[in-house]
Formats: sequence, C-alpha cells, structure tokens
Amino acid sequence: MKRTDDKSLHYAKEGRRSMGLKITIIKILLLSLLLISGKACASVPEGTGTKPVELWEAMLMAEKNNPALKGSNIEREKSGIDVKIAEGMKLPKIDLWANTTLSEYPSTVVPIREAGVFPPLDTHITRFGIELNIPIYTGGKLEAEKVSAQKTSEAVSEDHKQQRQDLLYSVVSVFSRSLYFRDMKDASEKRIGALEDRERSLTLLLSEGRIPKLDLLRLQTQLSQARHDHIVLDQAEKDALSLLGTLTGNEFPIGSVAAIPFDDRPDELDKIEKSDVLESSHAVKKSSLLTEAYYARSEAIKGETMPQISFFGRGTGSIGGGSEVYDDWQAGLQVTIKMWDGYVSKNRLKKSLLDIEKARFDLEQTRNQTLNDAREASGSLKEAVSKIETASIQLKEAREAFRIEQLRYETGESTITDLLSAESGLWSADASLSKAYYEKIASEANVLRLLGRLSPEMMRFSPDKTNNEKKSEKDEVVR
Repeated sequence: MKRTDDKSLHYAKEGRRSMGLKITIIKILLLSLLLISGKACASVPEGTGTKPVELWEAMLMAEKNNPALKGSNIEREKSGIDVKIAEGMKLPKIDLWANTTLSEYPSTVVPIREAGVFPPLDTHITRFGIELNIPIYTGGKLEAEKVSAQKTSEAVSEDHKQQRQDLLYSVVSVFSRSLYFRDMKDASEKRIGALEDRERSLTLLLSEGRIPKLDLLRLQTQLSQARHDHIVLDQAEKDALSLLGTLTGNEFPIGSVAAIPFDDRPDELDKIEKSDVLESSHAVKKSSLLTEAYYARSEAIKGETMPQISFFGRGTGSIGGGSEVYDDWQAGLQVTIKMWDGYVSKNRLKKSLLDIEKARFDLEQTRNQTLNDAREASGSLKEAVSKIETASIQLKEAREAFRIEQLRYETGESTITDLLSAESGLWSADASLSKAYYEKIASEANVLRLLGRLSPEMMRFSPDKTNNEKKSEKDEVVR
C-alpha cells in the first residue's frame, strides 16, 4: 500500500514537471510569434500604407529613388571627372623615382665630372631623383581633348535631364492609368449591384409568370460578364500600382493613389505653340553637343601628328657603398616628331571624320523626330480635349437612352435585349469619358516633357479642387 502511494506521488510530481515544461514551451512560442509579427510590421515598406500617394509625391519619389536615374547621375559625375582629367593633362608633371642595383662587377657611381678624376666604383649603387615635365606645344591636342571632354560632359548632363523627363512622364502616365482602372472598378461595383437588383426583380417576375425565362438568362449572362470585367479591372489596377512602385524605386507596389482634380491645367501648356521646341529639347541639345565633341576629338587626333615640344628637368642623387651622396641635374627641351606609325594616325583621323558625319545625321534625325513629337503631342492634347466634350455628350445620350429603355421594358414595349444593350452602351460611354480625362492628363505631361519643364511642382494640384461634374455623370451610370 505504501509503495502504491509513493508511485502515485512520483507520477504526480512528474506530471507537474511535464505540465510546467509544456507551459514554458508555449510561452517561448508565443514570444517568438510576437517578435516575428513585430518585425513584419516594422518591415512594411514606405509608400504602401493607407495614406494615398499624390501625383507630385510619386514623381518626387521617382526622382530620389529610381535606380536607373541614379545610375544616369553617376554617369554625369564620371563625365565631370573626365573634364578634370583633360584639364590636368595641361599641367606640369612631377615624378619621384628611386632604384638600387647589385652587380658582380663594380661600375661608376656617377658619370665623369672633370678631366683626370675618375669617379668611385662600387657593386651596390642606389640612385634616386625627381623629374619635371611641362608641355609647351602639342599641336592643339590637349586643348582639343579638354573641349571634347567638356562637350561630352554637357551631353551626358542633357541625357540625364532627358531621362528624368521620360521617367516623370512614365510616372504620370502609369499614375493616371491606375486612377482610370480604379474609377472603372468603382463604377463596375455599382453596375454589378444594379444588375443584381434587377436579377432579383426578374427572378420574382419569372416566379409570377410575367416574363420568359430567357430574359433572366440574358441578364445573368450580362451580370457574369460584368463580374469578369470587374476582376480584369482589379488586376489591371494592381499591375499599374506595381509598375508605379517600380518606377518610384520601391520594391513593393504603391498602396493607393490620390485623385487628380480635372479642372487644373499647368500654365506651361499655353506656351507649346509659342516656344521653340528645338531649343528646349534635351535630346536635341545632347546630339548637338556630341557633334561638337566628335569635332574636337578629331582636332585632338590631328594635334597628335604635329611636333610635340616639352620642357624637362631632372635632379638625381647616387650613393655607393659609402655614405657620400653624389648629386646631379639636367634640364632641356624635348621634341617628338612622328615619322611613321603604320597609318595608325591616318586611320584614326579618318574614323573621327566619319564619327562627325554620323553625329550630324543623328542630330538631323533627332531634330526631325523632336518636331514630329511636338506636333503629335500638341495634336493629342487638342484631341483629348475634344474627346472629353464628345464623350460627355455621348454619356448624356446613353443615360437618356437607358432611362427610356427602362420605361419601355417595364411597360412591355421592348425586350430585355434592348434594355441590356442600352445598359452596355451606358457603361461604354462612361468608360470612354473616364479614359478621355486621363488621356488628357498624360497628353499634358507629354507636352511638358517635350518642353523640358515636367516636374513634381508643375503637377502639384490643389487638393481642394474636384471635378463635381464628372463625378455626377459617373454616378448616373448605375441609377
């Protein structure tokens, strides 16, 4: 009996120990989960929060964080260093040198300095010195290389500015596209809700035997298509936000974007017809500067074929086995004349002339393309404005046609096909109007891009301005 009690007591203690161990393990697991969740919350990327990102903010993020634009800025800095290198080639050059030699047979530590006095001999000789070289005449080579580096640096700078304009335009385009898909998705939700209400109404009418079953099936087909369209619009919006995140240098998609007031219009748009686009275009400036750089490079190659004259000075010291230092110096002019180099210089010059000719053709093509882009941008902006006016009228017509078809169907004067066709026309008209608004925004940004004036400040609209007319028209789609 006593042994049984001891065993029971032993098992009870072991049970309490096991329970305590389990509780400890559970506490550790809970603490680990809390730490992991805390890190997950801390790692939420900037820009994916609940606060909608405005257009100018997205453009500013792209300017600061886009990797491609950062790489372009590095290229600009590198070209600036090339200019400093070219300028340094014209400055005096000073070199320090030293060497020590061991030989089997002794040799003179220094040259013979005076007649009848033989210099000391040694097998271990250390020599050191300083040399100075100053270019005096290089045939214009160094100056031409400096001009070439300067023009190339300016061209790289213009290319960086053009890449910035292209990036900002891409941000505006993708931003407006995401707003378009969001607006259409919101309208699609209301459309689906209206179709579902009508489905319930037709189901009741069918149960009462007042309509044929085909009417309900056709409505359900339209409702199914509307639900599919909603999924497509939702995915398109997500894709646009993901691309916007990439453009702004963010690893994650942008969470949400703020609406754009449609009644705002940048003042610079009025200058497109009055401005000389060729003078404002960064692409044209880049091509022009590259042409000048190639010409300067050709002049540098010509300078290499001219005599090269420089002043040199040299101070040396020599030490043999003893501690005495023997110093010496030389100074003079050095002339180098190219006699034969296997037609290398001739072919390099020929190649440089072809580079100049190609650069001129590239400049002409860039000028023509820029003028064509300016004409297209100006025409697209006018077309977008006209499209908004036309789409607004079409939306009013579609809304009235839908209202009439509703009344006719309710009174039995038309079929469900006519009603659904009118509803589909109303949906298409609203989509056309919304698309026209956002195409206008992209067209305005494209005009500013060609003028080289697209910036976050230019697209920073007042938050209190809204387009009430457009909102009311969109609400009418589902009424």
